[in-house]
Amino acid sequence: MRKASAPVRVLLVAERFWPEQLIVNELARAFVDRGFSLTVLTQQPSYPQAVLFPGYRNRLFSFERREGMRIIRVATVLHYRGNLVRKALHYVSFGVLSTLVWCFCFRSFDVIFVCQAGALTQALLTLVPAVFRRPRRVIWTQDVWPDTLFQFGFSDRGVIGWLLGGFIRAVYRRFDSVLVSSPGFLEILKRYLPPRMHTAFVPQWIPEEMARGKKVPTDLDQGSLKFVFAGNIGTLQNLENVLLGFHKAAERKPRPVSLTLIGDGSSVGGLQRLIRDKGIRNVRFTGRKDLSEMKSWLEAADILVLPLVSTGGIGVTLPAKFITYLGARKPILAVAVGDVARMVRRYELGCVADPDDTQAIAEAFLSAAAWTDQEIAAMAEKAARVLEEFFTEEASLQRVFEAIAPTR
Repeated sequence: MRKASAPVRVLLVAERFWPEQLIVNELARAFVDRGFSLTVLTQQPSYPQAVLFPGYRNRLFSFERREGMRIIRVATVLHYRGNLVRKALHYVSFGVLSTLVWCFCFRSFDVIFVCQAGALTQALLTLVPAVFRRPRRVIWTQDVWPDTLFQFGFSDRGVIGWLLGGFIRAVYRRFDSVLVSSPGFLEILKRYLPPRMHTAFVPQWIPEEMARGKKVPTDLDQGSLKFVFAGNIGTLQNLENVLLGFHKAAERKPRPVSLTLIGDGSSVGGLQRLIRDKGIRNVRFTGRKDLSEMKSWLEAADILVLPLVSTGGIGVTLPAKFITYLGARKPILAVAVGDVARMVRRYELGCVADPDDTQAIAEAFLSAAAWTDQEIAAMAEKAARVLEEFFTEEASLQRVFEAIAPTR
C-alpha cells in the first residue's frame, strides 16, 4: 500500500506525443508541475506526415525519460495517409499494443487519463478487467467517434455500424469522468454514456510555443485583402467548397483578395487539381509551418478562414484552430455549423456561411471584403475578450484536475 504522501501515479494515454506538436505535451508538463508521477503511453512519432521522425526507430517497445516523466512508446503503422486499410491498422495497432503494455503494469497507476485526439481505439486498454484495485479513469474527448470514422469512408450501417456502436458504448461506460473539448459533443455522446456520468466542457488553449512565437517573414500578398486558413488539409476541413466559394467571389471583382492555405494533409493534391481545373486564381499553399512560426503567419492575415464539414460530430466540433484564431485577434470567416457558428454569431467575431452552399460561401467572402478597418478592429477586440473569458489554460487545467480529484 502506498504512503499517503506518495504522489498520485498517472498513466497518460495519447496516440500522439512530443516531438509531435499537440496540446497533450503541455497537459503532460502540467501533471508533472502539479506533483503527479507521470507515465506517458504513446506511439513512435509520425504525425502528420505518416513517416517516422528523425532519430526514432519503429521498435515494438521503447522507453525514455523527459522533463520528469517516463515515456513508453509502441510501434506504429506508417504511410497511412490516403490509405483506408493502413489507417484502420494504424488505429487498431496502438489500441492493441497499449493494452498489452497495460496488462503488464496495471498495478502501477492510480489514474488512467486518455487524451483522445484521434481514434477511440486508444482507450481499448480500459476494457481489461481490474484484477486488484481499479484505477480512476478519465477521458478527454477531442474527436467524436464514430462520426469522424464515417467521414473517412467507413460504413455506418449493417454489422460494422452495430459493432462500432457497441464498442463505443462499452469503452465510455468504463470511465468515471468524460471531458469534452466541444459542448456539442455531449449531445452526441449521451446515447453512449450511463446515467449520472460526470461530464465537463474542457476546451483546448493556445499552445505555449505558439503564444510565445518567433517573428518570421510571411511573404503574404501585401497588395490584397489576405484570407488565411491554417491547419490540417483533409476531408473534414471542407476546403473544396471554400475554394469554389472563393472563386465565385473573386469573379465578381471585389477589392483584390488572396487566399493562403497553411498546412498539409491528404487533400492537398486534390485541391491543387481543382484549382487548375477551375482556373482559380490568387490561391497559394505554403506547406506545413512550425508551431513557433504560426503566430507570425496568423497575425499577418487580415481575415482567418475556419471551415468544417457539416455532418455528424464534425459539424459541432469546436476545433483548436478556433482558439488560436481568437489569439491572433483577427475576424473569422466561419464556413461551419454548430458551436463555431454559434460563437461567431453570438459574439460578433466575423461572419458565417453554410458549409454546403458554395454561393453562400461566396457571399461571405464578399461581405468580409467590404468590412472597414474600424469593423475589423472591433472584431479583433471582441476576439480577445472571448479568448480571455472562455479559453484560458488555467481554467481548462483546473477542470482536468477536478475530474481526477477523488484519487487525491
